[in-house]
Amino acid sequence: MKQLMKQTITNKNQIPSLPPAWFGFLLVGAFVIFEFYGVFEQYINSYYQNADYSYSTYSDYFTLTLVMAIGIWIYWLFCIHRLHKILKILSNGSHDIKPGFAVIGHFIPIFNLYWIFHWPNEIAEFVNSKNNRAVIPKGIIGLTILIGFVISKIFSAAIGLSILFGVVAYFNKKFDKILVFSDSELIY
Repeated sequence: MKQLMKQTITNKNQIPSLPPAWFGFLLVGAFVIFEFYGVFEQYINSYYQNADYSYSTYSDYFTLTLVMAIGIWIYWLFCIHRLHKILKILSNGSHDIKPGFAVIGHFIPIFNLYWIFHWPNEIAEFVNSKNNRAVIPKGIIGLTILIGFVISKIFSAAIGLSILFGVVAYFNKKFDKILVFSDSELIY
């Protein structure tokens, strides 16, 4: 059996729940439906050359799509913040990355290219150290995030965002495997 490091955390309530990746996938699903509706509406209106259809209708659709994409992006950043908050608690504050900076690092030009590889590697180091073996390969998660960003900008925002929430789901699964709850203590 694996030798896991034990540590008692007196109050289980101080550890927030893992961010629900399913909610992110649900938001992306709604985004896809909204995109298809917009394309379908534009096709129908152009086919019948509806006089009521104007540039302002398309502009409204574009604005709503943009607002939805930004909302989904904000939820993904919330998930990253939550993962780092949990990691900070589980590591007794020894995790170097503050949850707020985990989010802010994505907005710093040029640095963000480094950042999308650095923070997943830090999480991988923690999870791997608790399992005494390489459970999460370093670099692969950062590459997956980079691919998600590129796909969301060039090809499809929905597919790219789905990849990003896949990363959150993957981390949730790995965190679940190292968290074992008992009645008296939290063992990880």
